[in-house]
Amino acid sequence: AWYKDGFYYSHYPTPAKGTELSAANNSQKVFYHKLGTPQADDRLVYEDTENEKLYLGADVTENEQYLLLYVYEGTDNGDIYFRKTGDINGDFVPLITGFKAKSSVVDYADGKFLMLTNLGAPNNRLVAVSPKKLNEKDWVEIIPETKNYLDYVNSGGMKLFAKYLVNATTRFYQFDYSGENKKEIELPGIGTADGFGGKKDELKLYYSFTSFLYPNAIFEYDVKSGNSTVYFMPDIDFNPKDYIEEQLWVKSKDGTKVPVFIVHKKGLKMNGKNPTLLYAYGGFNISLSPYFSTSRIILLENG
Repeated sequence: AWYKDGFYYSHYPTPAKGTELSAANNSQKVFYHKLGTPQADDRLVYEDTENEKLYLGADVTENEQYLLLYVYEGTDNGDIYFRKTGDINGDFVPLITGFKAKSSVVDYADGKFLMLTNLGAPNNRLVAVSPKKLNEKDWVEIIPETKNYLDYVNSGGMKLFAKYLVNATTRFYQFDYSGENKKEIELPGIGTADGFGGKKDELKLYYSFTSFLYPNAIFEYDVKSGNSTVYFMPDIDFNPKDYIEEQLWVKSKDGTKVPVFIVHKKGLKMNGKNPTLLYAYGGFNISLSPYFSTSRIILLENG
């Protein structure tokens, strides 16, 4: 995390000679490194001497007013602490603790942290938290939880951009910092999109879009007009009009409806006798959404 003329970073102790490839990564610490100085002179920012297995990370708010400390026991729930960046000897103040939720700070604006969290909202919500009123009862909902999963929220151009997962595909919405003036962003199609992050004074933001039949492309988004233009499109010898992609729903053994995408060449008889590549993934709350693959196109071309 860059700050002033240096950056904060996480670091494991250098393993003893002869154990470089076998020693466990324990006792992670956070340091600050000033550019142009030896790493040996880096300032220790945080360590937990009582729990050597914690994962630690640092971030700095865009206005450089606060240093954020992220603490994790594993790959899911984590805690967040903060302190003023200029108070290098001050204690970290808990923003959310107890490893009871998955949370992250999106931005700091109007004297409040904008925090994405699944605490009390399995599908996630965005709340505003004042550093002076940290009790959960004082949180103010900016983007409430909905029936669709809120994957993340980015900020840029003085707007918030919320990515939702709807039937395993992306929907992006633009909000004011108050959570008002919700506007859906028109994407090139039904697929997977990511991006829209930037500084508050940047009115040109960028996002990627892809689907099973749409090569991964980059678009430039004008915050004022809401218009998107192609910034980069890969040159691939492939005609998506020769193929079909559709989404079906199947029931698993316990009755849960599972979305399945079927992609094939036009004219293919769906008689259950075609060679088929089936791919799925599950883990870490990661959903597999549409994406383009040149190696998969070779199979599609051959029926």
